Amino acid sequence: MLLSILALAALLTGPAIAQDWDRQLWDPQPPVEGQIELPIPCDGYMVFVPVETPVTPDNPLSDRELILGGADPTTAYSDYFRTAFLRGGFTDGAGRAFFYMAKYEVTRDQWDAVTSFGAECPNQNMGGARPQAGVSWFGAVEFTRALTEWVRQNHPGAMPSEDGAPGFARLPTGTEWEYAARGGVAVGDDQRFRAALPPMPEGVGEYAWFQGRRSSNGSFRPVGMKLPNPLGLDGMFGGVEEIVFDPYALNNLGRLHGQPGGFVTRGGSIGTPEGELSSALQVEWPYFDATTGAANAADTIGLRPVLAVHVNTSTSRTGKIRDWWQQGVEGDAGQEEDPLAVLDELIKRRSDQRLLDELEFVRGSIVSDRRARDADAGRALKLSLLNGAVLSEWMRRAAADVARQSVVRDILAESIGTDLEVPGDRETVAQQDVKIAQSQAEFELAAGIYVDTLTGIADVAGAQDIAAQTAVLEIELTARGQQDMVLAVTRFAENVGFLQAEPGRARQDLLDDALR
Repeated sequence: MLLSILALAALLTGPAIAQDWDRQLWDPQPPVEGQIELPIPCDGYMVFVPVETPVTPDNPLSDRELILGGADPTTAYSDYFRTAFLRGGFTDGAGRAFFYMAKYEVTRDQWDAVTSFGAECPNQNMGGARPQAGVSWFGAVEFTRALTEWVRQNHPGAMPSEDGAPGFARLPTGTEWEYAARGGVAVGDDQRFRAALPPMPEGVGEYAWFQGRRSSNGSFRPVGMKLPNPLGLDGMFGGVEEIVFDPYALNNLGRLHGQPGGFVTRGGSIGTPEGELSSALQVEWPYFDATTGAANAADTIGLRPVLAVHVNTSTSRTGKIRDWWQQGVEGDAGQEEDPLAVLDELIKRRSDQRLLDELEFVRGSIVSDRRARDADAGRALKLSLLNGAVLSEWMRRAAADVARQSVVRDILAESIGTDLEVPGDRETVAQQDVKIAQSQAEFELAAGIYVDTLTGIADVAGAQDIAAQTAVLEIELTARGQQDMVLAVTRFAENVGFLQAEPGRARQDLLDDALR
């Protein structure tokens, strides 16, 4: 009600005189590639960073499988390892999918500007650059509503869009928050992603404000004073606890339990001991205070919104989703052996609704199992392609070592018996022969594993699947800054294609393809 009155006052009397915001108070850290500077009331800004979720291009049903949670036995009932799936709603011309997350926790000045709808502009100072605390779940949702409405009404082109549909601000889901906190695809391999905390080479104290005199000492500090995580996000741990959208659920031995609970905060706060900070940490809060009956708004709770877009953005996109879903149902099996085809025939011949429902349930279970199997196969293929690329680089280096050491050996051998000979040349030649033999053995080992990997993929993987997983790998490796491996993966995938086109290729030809 108060927000509506203030908004009406702003429309009738005009907004208070706004001051130019000092960039050091709303974006003190270096820009992140692709970041959005979203205007807010009072001539202010909020910065949002793209969080990429590599998926198979052009397939709207493709999403990213994640292993979230942790293995702390004291909190396993709440945050044990579990499988989750995620896809960003925005895409670019290259088919990449991503969502946007606020680079910083919402500050006091940003909160005041948005919740007043510009009716009362804050005075810019370092105190206003501290994270807003004392926020309820309902207040956080209301903030995202007010932010979206103001931007769409005053700067309609500022929101990112997808398929012509403008985006909107909302609270992140728990999966979005944890994926971003762990560093997403930028963190590197799966083991680093599944660690309790993302890489912090300078120590946790350089990345987070937590409990204790050597850190926050019980006081909130301005945003942007610590080092960002691998995605360029500031203060994902400590500071204020960040509200997520979905309710709390127990972890039932690796899956979410069916009873929804209170609202959830992530990341810990200035009151959290350093040793308790982790990507999996989540705290359940009652939506309402048991004593006052008011919405629960503890003094350590704040927010960090995301920018998202709805799924069915157009009729054509809905049709594309329907087509891909149907392809997944039909699968690649022949009509004679496909159990779905048998079920379809049974369904066509039955009129009893109860039996039809039961048959449809069985049909859905088969489809679900098939999709899980295909997802596992896709993940295995992606890892095999990456391993093949690494093997090819290992083999190339070993071959280069053999060639280089052979040149040195020849030069030494030619000096023997000439005026160029120096004491020890004969012994050095023998030593070079040993080094050459060792490098040659390393090459043969790499070559044998390489050919086996190449042949195995060529025998079982289809060209379309190889192309899809290669595209995902290219996105992941580019996001990690490993462009050199992108070329290696592409070359290895091409060599698989050569073998599939000519199954009888000789072993030496396969090695020549890799070394070319």
